Amino acid sequence: MKILGIQHGGHDSSYSVLEDGKIIICEEMERIDRIKRSNKDAFQYYLDRYGDVTDVDYIVTIISNVLSSYPKSLYDMVLLDKEIGDKTIQVGHHQSHAANAFYGSDFEKALIFSVDGGGWDNINDFSVYKFPPMENPSQIMFSGMSPASFTVWLGEGNKINPIFHGNYPNVGPVWNSVTQNLFGLSNGQEGTCMAMAAYGSWGKFYNTKNFPEINETLNSEQEKFDFAHDLQTWTENLVRETMSKYIHKYKINKLCFTGGVSLNCVLAGKIQEWFDVDLYVPPVPYDGGLSIGAAQLLYHHFMDAPRSNDISYRTPYLGNSYTKKSILDSVNGYSDLINVENVSLEEIITLLDNQKIISIFSGRSECGRRALGNRSIIGDPRQPQMKDMINQKVKHRQWYRPIAPSILRECVSDWFVRDVDSPYMNVAIEFKSDKKTIVPAVVHKDGTGRLHTVTEELNQPYYNLIKHWYEYTGVPIIFNTSFNDREPIVETPENAIDCFLRTEIDYLYFLEHKILITRKDIQ
Repeated sequence: MKILGIQHGGHDSSYSVLEDGKIIICEEMERIDRIKRSNKDAFQYYLDRYGDVTDVDYIVTIISNVLSSYPKSLYDMVLLDKEIGDKTIQVGHHQSHAANAFYGSDFEKALIFSVDGGGWDNINDFSVYKFPPMENPSQIMFSGMSPASFTVWLGEGNKINPIFHGNYPNVGPVWNSVTQNLFGLSNGQEGTCMAMAAYGSWGKFYNTKNFPEINETLNSEQEKFDFAHDLQTWTENLVRETMSKYIHKYKINKLCFTGGVSLNCVLAGKIQEWFDVDLYVPPVPYDGGLSIGAAQLLYHHFMDAPRSNDISYRTPYLGNSYTKKSILDSVNGYSDLINVENVSLEEIITLLDNQKIISIFSGRSECGRRALGNRSIIGDPRQPQMKDMINQKVKHRQWYRPIAPSILRECVSDWFVRDVDSPYMNVAIEFKSDKKTIVPAVVHKDGTGRLHTVTEELNQPYYNLIKHWYEYTGVPIIFNTSFNDREPIVETPENAIDCFLRTEIDYLYFLEHKILITRKDIQ
């Protein structure tokens, strides 16, 4: 059984292929056209890449408020080719978020919270719908469709069923509005607001339950920090109050958290602490992961296939990989600008110890917002100036943006106040007090770190690198930030070389093949 999932609905377009309980690939279109949160036609891209869909059993896509938001290529295929049309199925937005979270977890039974800016589901029975060809799709809305920004589901076995579907709490829409209208940032930069919150103080703006309706003029950077702090506090209080009702009612200590709001790693870390629960946040919880969830939903919930134990359900490394030959071919295209040499891992460790900034490229690209060792920029976390150097010279972003610690999973309890799994960098946890001064580059203003726990099973090359660093320095942590500069994370070897050359990264290292790239000293 081969299922093609398509996400296309305004932003974060992607496609995924699920075959017999294994995720074969997930590609986000922003990695292809290099436009953040791209709405590139993922179905057309699939056709261009693979030729046709004759070997696909079902094409599953996400319900939207109007048919015109679907990719024109898919709509045309339905109209022109009955065979393709019969293959095409629709499922709900939050349904797909919930599926992506629950089926990726190892929970037999769990409460699932899908919280984001908004999405459409069929509130009548949450069933599967054939894609209906219509003469005037831009004017016809789906019967029974309802938007929501906060939904709750019960996952059990291979089924997920709705508990609540509504627009309160309206956390996602508020963050979208504040990010764009108050702070003047682009949609998708809510993480910047979260970083600002750590530098604010409580109370100036938080004086009513109607907090998000306050229309303020922020005249200084500190006022922006204070507003962000109160926004974060309002969010935490509202989510805690709402979640507690369902947790106490259903008495389930396994939670899945998904949707765009779950990218708030501070909130995710506190949910674990508040409720003393096992929490799972998938690697692609925002809309880019809907193509995965839609395919999983069709396969498990509606077709009754048993849950999958395949590693593809719990790895973020679902993108493309590149052969040594393709890497060398790319490198040769820049021969007038770069030097190439084979360098051992031990030599890389020495460079890190000498305060060099190194970008690494390895294996399959990560899906999701977080770079997790395959398309990352790394450095020495013991050097306090490293964060400022990265933000100023490489990322060209706000000074207060934090850098994450990648840590060997077996060492978490020695460095953080709680022993947690965080393989997708989805929770922020407080450092132990005696460790904060050892790795100042990765300790945020509030004493937390958005940790990335690294295991040999999920990423052996990156694990080995940190292991060597640990043996050399006694510190099982390196700092890790995404390999990009105000653009989507690099995807191809060409993307990597381009980013390296136009920033002040010291070295580019193709980790699997031990190929080191440096700049030529051109006069």
